[in-house]
Amino acid sequence: MAAAQLLVDGHTVNGLYTFGQPRVGDETFTTECARRLAGQYFRFVNNNDTVTRVAPCTLGYAHTGEVRYIDADGQIRTDIGFWNRFLDRVKGRMEDFLKPGSDGLKDHSMRHYVEHIGNALKSGV
Repeated sequence: MAAAQLLVDGHTVNGLYTFGQPRVGDETFTTECARRLAGQYFRFVNNNDTVTRVAPCTLGYAHTGEVRYIDADGQIRTDIGFWNRFLDRVKGRMEDFLKPGSDGLKDHSMRHYVEHIGNALKSGV
C-alpha cells in the first residue's frame, strides 16, 4: 500500500518485494500496480502461509505482483499451477501433521522466508 501511495504522490518506485502478503486491493488496484510496477514487483508465498489467502476473493480482493512460490521442499518456484500448488500444500500439511502449532501460521514466519530465500541464493537459484 505504501508503494502505491508513493506512486500516486509522483515518486519513483524501483522495486517491491513482499513476503506473506494478503490480498490488498480490487481489480483496478491490482491492474494499475501490475502496469506501473511491471517486472519490479515480486510477491513471495511460503507454502501454506494462511495470510496470503485473506481478504476473500469473493469480496473483490485480488493479488498483484509476480508470484514466487516457496514449495514444501523450500524451493522457489515461478511456474507452479493450481493443482501442483494444491498437492504441494497437502504435502506441507502432511509433513507438519501432529507437530505443535499451525502449519499455516508457521509458514507465515519471516524466519522461514529468510531461510528459504537464503538457501536458494546459496545454491545459485
